[in-house]
Amino acid sequence: MKRKHIIWILPIAFIASVCVLFALSDSILFVIIYILLSICFLLLNTMVSWDVNRIKKTQRIDYLNDKRRDFDILVIGKPMVLANDGSKVLYFTHERRTLLSSYLFLIHNFSYLREDGEGLIIINTKDMECEDNYITIFDYKCFHPVINMKFGLNTRLLNAVPLLYYFRKFRASNYFEKHIDLMSVMTDFCKERNLKIQFIK
Repeated sequence: MKRKHIIWILPIAFIASVCVLFALSDSILFVIIYILLSICFLLLNTMVSWDVNRIKKTQRIDYLNDKRRDFDILVIGKPMVLANDGSKVLYFTHERRTLLSSYLFLIHNFSYLREDGEGLIIINTKDMECEDNYITIFDYKCFHPVINMKFGLNTRLLNAVPLLYYFRKFRASNYFEKHIDLMSVMTDFCKERNLKIQFIK
């Protein structure tokens, strides 16, 4: 079933359930409360869906058509804004970005940094749960479908009702075979490619 079909089914199911409740319930107040709660759920789901899609539009790069290259700095992790000193800066940040998702953004987007070894990668881990490696629904639309498959993220329900997964943590165990120190892995990854990396804690 395609996503657009699910989107049509949800309001139809809601209207049908209201009709059934109205027919079976002796209390109109119960029906009103049900309607209000359902409207709140739909509004919240719309807000979460909007935020997820906003991140996709701003932080998912079309590798085939995006010609931008030679950035001076890549900023990954928690939100931060660098002082405007004329440097070309590319941001991959979000309030709920994790160390694992920062690692995935690094290995798939480092090629946008300048190639002379003078570029800098900044990983902002301030207020980040660095010992609990996972990704969230605010990351998955920026990643390749193969990566999402490893985390079990390619589900129609997730795309249609992201609110159900708002607090869900998709663990690193679905991606790595064993627990690893991601900061060390990222440091070694950059060292092998002559890239400068800085962690902000």
